[in-house]
Amino acid sequence: MSNGEETQTSLNPSMQVGDLEALLLTFASMFDTPESNANNPLIGYGEELVASAGSFIMRPEAEPIQQTIMRPEEIRLTDVREILQSLDDDDKDALAMEMYGADVFDDIDDVFDDNLERNEAVFNALVDKTINLAAKGTELGFETTFLKILMGAGDSDRDTVMASLAAAKAEAAKEKQTGGRVIQWANPQGLVRSLKEESKSTLGRKASKREQQQFVKRIHNMQAKGLSVNVAAEAEAFQRKASPVEAEAMDMNQARNAVMQVIMSRLGKA
Repeated sequence: MSNGEETQTSLNPSMQVGDLEALLLTFASMFDTPESNANNPLIGYGEELVASAGSFIMRPEAEPIQQTIMRPEEIRLTDVREILQSLDDDDKDALAMEMYGADVFDDIDDVFDDNLERNEAVFNALVDKTINLAAKGTELGFETTFLKILMGAGDSDRDTVMASLAAAKAEAAKEKQTGGRVIQWANPQGLVRSLKEESKSTLGRKASKREQQQFVKRIHNMQAKGLSVNVAAEAEAFQRKASPVEAEAMDMNQARNAVMQVIMSRLGKA
């Protein structure tokens, strides 16, 4: 007759105390993660892949194997706050100009006075707005430029920033004197027609209503900034960025068709 100690050992000879502790710690960390991030919302994802511990694969008569999961790096509010706290005045000016270029705010006078001095209170409010826009894009499942703006803050050198700022201020002052710049807006119907035509060749489908609205808004925003616009090129770039998987599949299909045409033509000549 076996005693209690022998019976306990024979229940699962492959499971060691250390393995069990590791397994329990893994489960504990899985339950702790949501609580620890409750006040640290996800803003977006970085370009790097990071390894994290996954679940254990239990094997008969052998030690369990822990999986390694590669996930995109999470960018959370604390990461962004850390970056913002390290910015000096020149970096903040650069960040403000990048936000201006991304349409976080419309009027340069809202942030900078005539001496090119930044209104810190307004700037901080707009930074919060940018963070919220980045988080909202992540919630909806699409990438926005706002996270890249926050993570790349201060990349521009001071001379470039001040030159851009001075030019933007001069343009704003000129528009106010003349009652605003006269813009020859592109016809929305023509823009939608161009997008539909480009969408067929780029994605192999009709552009959705949402895509049509976003494209018209994009072109009009470019015109409002005085940028020259090649509608066909912008339509292709817009659809490729919005639906990269569909665009790649369409490219492969077109390439395959081209190869088949060559083969068939040669067979015909033979």
